[in-house]
Amino acid sequence: MSKWMMIILIRNREFSKDMNGLVLFCISVFVFITCNCDEEETLEGPNTCIIEEKYFVSKKVVELWPMRKKSHVFCWKVPPRCTKYYIKMVPFEVEKKFPEFRNVTGCCDGYKKVGDKCEPECLKQCVNGKCTGPGECKCNLGYSGTSCDEVCPMGTWGMGCSKECECNNATCDPFSGECICPSGWIVKECGELNKMECNTTAYSNTTLDMKTSNHTPQELLRGGLRKHKHSRIIKATTLTEEERLIFQYVEERNHRLLADKCAEGIINMNIADIDNNYQTPLHLAASQGCIITLLTVIACGVKINAVDSNGNTPLHIAIIYKQSHICSSLLFKAANPFIYNNNKKTAYQLAMDSTDHWIKYIFHNKHLHWYQRIRKLNSDEIKLMQNVREDNYQTVGDLCMKHVDVSVENVEDGQNTAFHLTAKYGKNIAPMVLTLIHCGGDINARNAFGNTPLHIAVMSGDSNKTSVLLLHRANPFIDNYEGLTAHDFAKESVEPSLRTLFEEPLLSWYHNSHSVL
Repeated sequence: MSKWMMIILIRNREFSKDMNGLVLFCISVFVFITCNCDEEETLEGPNTCIIEEKYFVSKKVVELWPMRKKSHVFCWKVPPRCTKYYIKMVPFEVEKKFPEFRNVTGCCDGYKKVGDKCEPECLKQCVNGKCTGPGECKCNLGYSGTSCDEVCPMGTWGMGCSKECECNNATCDPFSGECICPSGWIVKECGELNKMECNTTAYSNTTLDMKTSNHTPQELLRGGLRKHKHSRIIKATTLTEEERLIFQYVEERNHRLLADKCAEGIINMNIADIDNNYQTPLHLAASQGCIITLLTVIACGVKINAVDSNGNTPLHIAIIYKQSHICSSLLFKAANPFIYNNNKKTAYQLAMDSTDHWIKYIFHNKHLHWYQRIRKLNSDEIKLMQNVREDNYQTVGDLCMKHVDVSVENVEDGQNTAFHLTAKYGKNIAPMVLTLIHCGGDINARNAFGNTPLHIAVMSGDSNKTSVLLLHRANPFIDNYEGLTAHDFAKESVEPSLRTLFEEPLLSWYHNSHSVL
């Protein structure tokens, strides 16, 4: 229901002069207020209470206002009259608002009005969950804390972090429960959904997409798929006769027959020989040293950055066999010199340690024309970094599939990598960290100040981000260029939860599987 009123403001000013020149100033003011008053919504449902509501009413009151008056008095001048002013208090009627109280139906304490209902209110936002009661958050899968802003503590996972990891004393992914095993362990499937255990009887650094057993790595991958860095998938199997011919032609440097087989389109060149360290035809060509064979294999579509069982790319192999001309060709074809093998060595690092001066020359920074790790970003890399800042891990994964390098160091931003940005700007960083790891990113990369992503998370006082990075094997003992580690910063932190993360019992997993630098 609406009530309408109109505003009319009338001011009448009448001036008259008496014999003394007195000006009579009369003001008549009539005020009408316009309003559109809707009927108050009636609250329904539970959590409503009778509460005292404060409101205001308008009342007219009389107030004395000062007014300046003029008069004339005798003085020794010609003419003998002088003007004199004085102040007189004049009564005026004004309208004022006064508070009053009434009983109405409203939301009880801890609840707020949303439409015609009362919903629970949480003073702190439930970042990764839902407010289910006054000050109570129900956390989504993999989160805990009063505001659902903390990833599950190490050793727990699931809704409300209520489930324990069953990984033989290793930790697990807080969202899926999948075991995250130390180096030298493998993930074994136990036959139940999301239930994993770490088995020490076999060795592999790769999480497999098939059932595993207590056999050798060759037997584990027989007939299955092996995932490589940058989401490159290579078929690893015992070779058929046709597939073995491919490797034979490469070994014989017979590029013509190799090209003929490729042209037939029957055989997938992206195969890895499980009887020879899962090497692809390109690995073999890199070790043989014949450029025309190498280029033929590349033209047949073999992944140029595929890794073998030791984590070596064809570029690693070319350096190991001191094939400088092969290194040059692979770099020209955009082989990535910064992929780590299982010994935590990149092809670039191997080249710098090589006794072959030509290889060192080829890998010198100024000669890596196509790839400068420390550089200005191109348009795809700018898009990647922007999506990392905004926690859009799915878009980052899509860009990774298009071979956008997640390890590039932005020369215009302190040589920060994607990992540094998610540690600095990310809110829900766990999915992003997993994505960057799967894309071959270096969780321990150092920026222009020598700081790793873990340094940045610790210095910002964010225990949640720090926990996620530690969970995925960020090294807390890497020195920055001032000689300080993330562990050093944590010990000096004013945040108790942050200091707790770096206590010796919680870091025992690290000491057991790493050499402290």
